[in-house]
Amino acid sequence: KFANASNGLTIVVEAERGQVNIGSSDDISTISLCATSLFRFEDDTWKIVHHYADPNNFLRPADTVIRE
Repeated sequence: KFANASNGLTIVVEAERGQVNIGSSDDISTISLCATSLFRFEDDTWKIVHHYADPNNFLRPADTVIRE
């Protein structure tokens, strides 16, 4: 987890993990996402203004990520 604050803005980068069920399948899969959240301080509280998450490829072997 990484966080940095400056001039009323802060960014947090972290790994999000959870379990998902996709479509009509009964199978449960574990997922890991690399997430970035941007917060702005207003009205005496931090409010989220942007959130982005992408598959956490750095936890996978390189040969499973590379596309030819």
